[in-house]
Amino acid sequence: MSTLRIKSTILSTFIAVFALPTYAAWQSVDHSSSLSFISIKKNAIAETHEFKTFNATLSDEGEVEVEIDLTSVATGIDIRDKRMREMLFETEKFPKATLTAKLPNGLLASLTPGEMGQFTLDGKLELHGQTRVVSISCAVFMEAKDKLVVTSTKPTIVQAAEFSLLDGINQLREVAGLDTIASAIPVSFVLSMEEVK
Repeated sequence: MSTLRIKSTILSTFIAVFALPTYAAWQSVDHSSSLSFISIKKNAIAETHEFKTFNATLSDEGEVEVEIDLTSVATGIDIRDKRMREMLFETEKFPKATLTAKLPNGLLASLTPGEMGQFTLDGKLELHGQTRVVSISCAVFMEAKDKLVVTSTKPTIVQAAEFSLLDGINQLREVAGLDTIASAIPVSFVLSMEEVK
């Protein structure tokens, strides 16, 4: 085989490999994962809500992506869910929120089953047409070689003003006849992850 043909074959193989679609190394498990937030009204009444549909992936390099379906907000009251979708999140325009972050270098490789690592990282949250850096305190527990759990160790505070959500909060307050609804929203999560085979 000529040198030119060998080089051509190597180049073709190189292109083919890097043209293949990339897959996440880890994928969230719906039935054992949760994403919740707390609303506070009248300066004293706290209620916990959740998103029923979201997807989290984690690469071997520690790159995290969480995509949240905002239409899946669940507060336990149907009319309130509808109002949040329409007035707060405006899901016809902004149906999803996305969080991206990166675990500390080498963290996953350093863990063995039964071990846990704790850390604080900065993630980028895209919500309601805005992108902001949020600080996330969390832990990774390696349950088994092919199972791990990523969980918040304290709530991440999302400031409604930073994501142009204050108008929506005021609309919710007025329609519900409330004096106040807090604009700082604590968010917590538990992500049960399984290795993609």
